[in-house]
Amino acid sequence: MFLLDWYREYLEIKYNSRKLKNEVVVEEKVCQSCETLRQQLEFSNYEKTQLLNKLLKEPEPEPKPAPAPEITRPKSIPWHVRRQLLEAEDRVKAQRLRDVAKPDAEVAKVSTEDLEKELKIAEQEREGQAAG
Repeated sequence: MFLLDWYREYLEIKYNSRKLKNEVVVEEKVCQSCETLRQQLEFSNYEKTQLLNKLLKEPEPEPKPAPAPEITRPKSIPWHVRRQLLEAEDRVKAQRLRDVAKPDAEVAKVSTEDLEKELKIAEQEREGQAAG
């Protein structure tokens, strides 16, 4: 009997040590990189759910802008007023056609010549002030 009691105690000790060993394995520390990856996964999943909610959300109806007030014109315009309007439009068109016909080099040349004249005048004034 003594031998059987001793063997039973031995088996209990062995069983308890295995049980403690398994608990230690379960309570093992998690490495830092695993924890970082877990946090990044949670953040990524949160972003995906936010985007999905935004996409699935029904769009809000856009407010329609108020219509611009309509300008009412008289149905009949006197001839002298109409003639003045047409002449003004023709003058604008003619001016645009004249401006388009000029090459940019000539326009730039004239403007540079004017600037050179102005610079000479300013230079002469300075010389006159310095001498006087």
